[in-house]
Amino acid sequence: MPMRLRPGEVEAVGWRVVNVLDAVRQLCDASPDVTGRPRVIAIDGRGGAGKTTLA
Repeated sequence: MPMRLRPGEVEAVGWRVVNVLDAVRQLCDASPDVTGRPRVIAIDGRGGAGKTTLA
């Protein structure tokens, strides 16, 4: 059965698969001024979408 969006939810479009190291590299490149402290990354999504596995 296809997933149905709830009111106000938008369809995920334009996504692509990248490996974890490339994703981390992109995140670091997006905030080059952050040094000497950790970056905080939010992972959002529906239940069962793989957030914990990614984290």
